[in-house]
Amino acid sequence: MKSEQKSKPKTNSQIKLSKVAADASAFADRTLRALRRFFKKAAIPALIIICASVFTGAVCAGVGYIGNKATIKLIDGISPVEKEDILIPEVDGGTGYITFTLDKEDREFRVLQLTDTHLGGGFLSIKKDSWAINAISALVHETKPDLIIVTGDMVYPVPFSSGTIDNLVSTRLFARLMERLGVYWTVVFGNH
Repeated sequence: MKSEQKSKPKTNSQIKLSKVAADASAFADRTLRALRRFFKKAAIPALIIICASVFTGAVCAGVGYIGNKATIKLIDGISPVEKEDILIPEVDGGTGYITFTLDKEDREFRVLQLTDTHLGGGFLSIKKDSWAINAISALVHETKPDLIIVTGDMVYPVPFSSGTIDNLVSTRLFARLMERLGVYWTVVFGNH
């Protein structure tokens, strides 16, 4: 035998909850309809913008990659500085200090300070980077320093100027140039 259940009358709190649920359901329906209308109108322009952004990024990356290969080729073509009496530094094992000792009293210790080389390492700075690399190479070959101290702004990966925000690429290019020149070098951190 089935037991009959009598329905209990709803309390005020149950009525309020039912009304809140109905309001929430109506709000969700209105929101979904509005979103559907928006996406029908905005989907194609948004898709076009996304595709154009991806395409532009890929072109910039490709041109930057090709440009950096050309910059590396330029750096690798630079001859090391030839010096008659190269100073070999000694490293103190306890402190880590590096000491250059002059063999002759009449010999000068030459220090070259470089600053504001601004290597960009991006597709917009390929030409400017080659100018900076050629200028640094000519200066170092002319002065034949014992030590080069770089005092700031050696890289400048700013998107509107170089076409990249990757400072690691331009830092590696600069280090490759310094190593290629064959002169001891160091950097002073900071901006000048």
